[in-house]
Amino acid sequence: MQEAKKMMRREFIQTDLDQCISLFISVFNEAPWRDKWTDDTARRMLSDIINTPNFLGYVYLDGEEIIGFIFGHMEYWHDGNKFYLKEMCVKTNYQNKGIGGELINYLHDELKKKDISCIYLLTAKDSLAESFYKKNDYFREENMILMLKSI
Repeated sequence: MQEAKKMMRREFIQTDLDQCISLFISVFNEAPWRDKWTDDTARRMLSDIINTPNFLGYVYLDGEEIIGFIFGHMEYWHDGNKFYLKEMCVKTNYQNKGIGGELINYLHDELKKKDISCIYLLTAKDSLAESFYKKNDYFREENMILMLKSI
């Protein structure tokens, strides 16, 4: 008889990085994003995030396999501590099964314990990701805009 795998969430540890890189590439190089991440570019980007001061990250596991993660960092503000959610992903065949919602709710619970009062993030307008965040009670901040300049 095969033993059932144990689903769990926990804090990210450095030895999780390789699995997170592979997961990130597999998710974001597929539809709908169709990015062109390589092991090197994903490693540099995710390493930058985890080495940011006040980094917080959590992983969702199915047995020993990381099937989702959520990364960001805490920032001090005059009106309370905030969390900048930098990256979140869930393995494609686990999407639309409640894993992302469980992971983000776990993040909310952990941030409350750390006296963090607000989360903010960037995501593609009118995307599946935006729909996911709205479903989890996030909203568009009408007083802020994203500005870019090519150089």
